[in-house]
Amino acid sequence: FWIWRSTVAAIEQGMARWAAEREAAGWVVSYDTPLPGGWPFAASVRFPALLIASGPGTPFDVTWSAGRAEARIVPPEFGEVVVDLPDPQILVVGGVDLRFAAERLVLRLPVEGGAPPLGGRLEAAHLRLAAPELLPEQVLEAALFTAAVQTRPDATEAEAALTLTLRAVGVTLPRPGLLGQRVEEAAAALSASGPVPGRRSLRDRLEVWRDAGGSVALSGVRLRYGPVTAEGEATLALDATLQPMGAGRLVLTGLDPALAALAEAGFVVSRVPGYGRKRHMTVGHLPGSEAQSR
Repeated sequence: FWIWRSTVAAIEQGMARWAAEREAAGWVVSYDTPLPGGWPFAASVRFPALLIASGPGTPFDVTWSAGRAEARIVPPEFGEVVVDLPDPQILVVGGVDLRFAAERLVLRLPVEGGAPPLGGRLEAAHLRLAAPELLPEQVLEAALFTAAVQTRPDATEAEAALTLTLRAVGVTLPRPGLLGQRVEEAAAALSASGPVPGRRSLRDRLEVWRDAGGSVALSGVRLRYGPVTAEGEATLALDATLQPMGAGRLVLTGLDPALAALAEAGFVVSRVPGYGRKRHMTVGHLPGSEAQSR
């Protein structure tokens, strides 16, 4: 019982400490009275009516709310907190309302010696996403969705300050597209290098990050949609006007059936020799680089 009680207290204190740090940075974090549970096989704490929102001093306009979040630690795995999100979630970004739910939605966070976690992994099974204001009565579904993030606030110019990996499998689009309604797989990894500026406006942050040599590398980009498979990678940065610039490589296969589908739909398609096979393209431009196609 003592181990259970001390673990429950550690979860509550960790959440309170993280909320205080977010509030000090200008965010709003609120939840109702925590409810301990899980005895005797696990230590868990339920946080009802969880709300996380950007405040006046933050450069983003984001609000996330959940009916409840339940954080648990299951011995002997004391190095990881598993957060179950069983209720429908609401995410508002820039005034756009996104609603999502899943049969299983879990957030895995490392326990790092009492310090707030610098990364985590989100896992969703049978995810359903809707944007009622943008697409009324239409839902995007994914059989499997994973997102992993890792941050390093003290990163130097040559180090990754943020690493993000996304993957969706078995995606059903709200309505059929030219190549069908199902995307078999979509994946990408993003790595942002350069120092992370402190609390200031978004434009100031971008300018400081650009001037310090910040860049974004995209790797493992993969899309399997109908007969088409696309794989690629790219490196991006910001120019003097904060516009993106960069270079990348894209490999496309299965274009013959895709072009046939476009022609059948009434589009004018120019047949290019070799397009039914694999096609390599290098696009974009960075200072001192040459754009190529082969």
